[in-house]
Amino acid sequence: MRVTIDCFKDKYPPTDPPTITTSPSDETVHKTNAVTLSCEAARGKPATAVIYTWKKGSDDISIGGRYRLNGGSLTIINIVREDDGIYTCYASNGVGQPDSASATVTVYYPPTITTLPSDETVTEGSISLTLQCTATDGKPATLITYTWRKDDGDISIGGRYSLNGGSLTISTIVREDDGVYTCYASNGIGQPDSASATVTVYYVPVTYGITDYYSGIGDSISMNVSVNANPLPVTFGDWKNYDVVLTDKVDTLSMSTVFINEVRELHFGVYNITAHNDIGSVVLQVNLHHAGKGNI
Repeated sequence: MRVTIDCFKDKYPPTDPPTITTSPSDETVHKTNAVTLSCEAARGKPATAVIYTWKKGSDDISIGGRYRLNGGSLTIINIVREDDGIYTCYASNGVGQPDSASATVTVYYPPTITTLPSDETVTEGSISLTLQCTATDGKPATLITYTWRKDDGDISIGGRYSLNGGSLTISTIVREDDGVYTCYASNGIGQPDSASATVTVYYVPVTYGITDYYSGIGDSISMNVSVNANPLPVTFGDWKNYDVVLTDKVDTLSMSTVFINEVRELHFGVYNITAHNDIGSVVLQVNLHHAGKGNI
């Protein structure tokens, strides 16, 4: 009797690579968030530990930093738009070809402003001023919504404000248009991108404060006229009331002050003062009333 013994069975036992049983799923995630791609495999033969590796496209992923591995599952934190792509999990025990499974990560992110508004200097009364603002599409590439703020307040489009794409036009410039303007570009994902510019409005001097003074004969008095203006300084001329010229005066950047040691009858009346800055000149008026004639 001949007996055949299969010696190869024990010497060369069967081998198999692991088999992925939990595959990663396609994921959509917002920029700055985190995403976990699941991957689990059943052990092959021999039943050694499964070794997991990952690739993005054709590039190996080095675990560490923003990439973390828990078992076979890959977590990416602080998502950036460059994380968008195809990820593949490989499960191996060193035998044969590793099993693999892939998933697509789609990263949503807001638009990016590429044409920024520039600081502008304009004169009051100018016809218009345009602040540029253009953004490239974010993801998804839906219609970009542009909004603007001046300082801390929202700008309502209409009236003197018009919008062309993302660019803001202000018509019939007034001094109150002076301030910081911010453009926002949004597709509804995350925080809108923003860019700011400062608008400086130049205008001639304008009087504010007291312009009527009262005095009796023989009194001493000081009178001043204050102005708002842009730019400063303001140059003040003489205080003139017909033939009376007040020369005892002190001027600052935005105020002129005169002194009369002893008021006489000829001092009463309206004084004209020329005020000038780099934009132009105006004539200001200050009235000195006789306190003893019913002007209280």
